[in-house]
Amino acid sequence: MKKLLRMPKKGLLLWMLFGMAIMVSSCSKDEEKDSCTNFTTSDKELTVNGNSELISVAQQLISAGFDGNIYQMQIATVSSDCNELHTINLNIEIPAASKLNGTYKIVDFFDAGLGDAFGAYAIQKISPVSQSLEELSSGTVKITDKGSKLYTFDINAKTIGGSTISFKGDVQF
Repeated sequence: MKKLLRMPKKGLLLWMLFGMAIMVSSCSKDEEKDSCTNFTTSDKELTVNGNSELISVAQQLISAGFDGNIYQMQIATVSSDCNELHTINLNIEIPAASKLNGTYKIVDFFDAGLGDAFGAYAIQKISPVSQSLEELSSGTVKITDKGSKLYTFDINAKTIGGSTISFKGDVQF
């Protein structure tokens, strides 16, 4: 029953792709010549796969789940050459009376339950235009709640394609 009440996998991925498409759709060829005009960025940095990158998007949606509250988070960063957007999408269901604070095991969408994380990782290039998206298959997400919707993330994951992904740093939602 719990699985039926969750957002369908295709719906989740479409939601993520739709959000990225909106961000990039306003870019023109002339804008690509200037440094980082392709993406809006904050002054906050994350370490993504060992590289320091500026945060472009930090979104959090909290909704009621079957067994607790579901935290849906999307964090996107811009590569140092301003040509790629790296996006991680995470979903974690925790007991309703709990805070999002702890270490969560990354599992497949269909195996996810209370206290587990699932999600996807996407890379979107501006030139030449390309996009790839892979589901996270294993790993851990360590989240430290610092208060006022500020969290420290330490994400180490593998994708179903075998890529290793890491996101580390503070994110303000």
